[in-house]
Amino acid sequence: MTDKKIVFIASHYYPETGAPAKRIFDATKYLSDNGWKVTVFTLAPHYPENKIHKGYDRGLYDKRIENGFEVIRVRPWMVPKTSFILRMLSETLFAFQAAIFIFLKRKSLIYSTSPYMFLGPIPLIAAKIKGSKFVWEVRDLTWEYAKTTSKKTYGLVSLIEKIMKWTASTSDGLVTATEGILKYFKNKPNLKEVIYNGVATENVNLFKIANAPIFKKERPMALYAGIVGYAQNLITFLETARINRNYDFFIVGDGPEKSYLEEYALTHNINNIFFEGYMPQADLLQMYKKADVLVAMLKDDPTYAVAQPSKLWEYMCTGKPVIYSGNGEAHQIISKNQCGIAIKASDPTELSEALNHLKNNVEFAEQLGKKGFDFVLENRMREKSLYKLNQLLESYLKK
Repeated sequence: MTDKKIVFIASHYYPETGAPAKRIFDATKYLSDNGWKVTVFTLAPHYPENKIHKGYDRGLYDKRIENGFEVIRVRPWMVPKTSFILRMLSETLFAFQAAIFIFLKRKSLIYSTSPYMFLGPIPLIAAKIKGSKFVWEVRDLTWEYAKTTSKKTYGLVSLIEKIMKWTASTSDGLVTATEGILKYFKNKPNLKEVIYNGVATENVNLFKIANAPIFKKERPMALYAGIVGYAQNLITFLETARINRNYDFFIVGDGPEKSYLEEYALTHNINNIFFEGYMPQADLLQMYKKADVLVAMLKDDPTYAVAQPSKLWEYMCTGKPVIYSGNGEAHQIISKNQCGIAIKASDPTELSEALNHLKNNVEFAEQLGKKGFDFVLENRMREKSLYKLNQLLESYLKK
């Protein structure tokens, strides 16, 4: 391969504002600016409302030029968020659509990214038949999450795990978000790299406006902003609210667990928890500005030990103190760099104590927020990650 042609296969893309969409948008723009001929194959924007955004409902296939390169969107099969089976079928359909596109496209470097797990094996097979190089980006081990539920999987998860490990070993390149995910794949291609989730400079400057004084109100505010899903185990957040009536607790976001959590709060008379739903970025910034403490969490399970939630780095850009309730890599990073408070997962008592400690030690809380901000500037800037990605991809041109 002598020319810099690359096709990005991604389930989420601009104008969606979720983390996967923003990350891939920044990557494609950066690579295009650095001489790559970029094509994006994605779904019509439909997150989080599960409804196609205005101006993008142009039928089954929409091709347009954006930022100087080609973006092709296909109509998604939108299914209920709470139906795991239908969601898997919908994701698999998009993976096959991507495979067909690869067949029809000129030979290029294919870069396929999660969170849709079947965007690994299915496009890989198409790329191999076409004779294109294939790079798989794995941000989460989503197929492992089923192990954390009590539902029977009838051996399906074990089969999928084998398929995913085969995909990693067969790909020409492998990119992961954490060291733990890279280690999970025992057999790997020669070209492999850990490229962390990061925050773009423009967003760092944007979130800085949320750095308002903390603990100035009569009732302090603890905020969780992100996906309201099974992995986040937000029942811990609710139980903390039940223990700690001195704080107001806010959940901003949507997901399959939201209805259950709302009912749980009502049933248990937890009247200091508030559900705000999904917010556009401008409104979210105002919530960050009002918050005294920002909380991220993951379930107490070895499956999540390799994760580093990207929300942590966004939180830290506000200069507010951050608490992480979870185990593994993220816990170790925060503890080592003293850029937040890391507590064990799924422990509402410890979370309540950490919140009270910050409330009673405002100067310490302010210092913690500053350390978090400095950590992002030094270690989690998206531009550094994109430079690293560009270097990795250009190494294919030398083969």
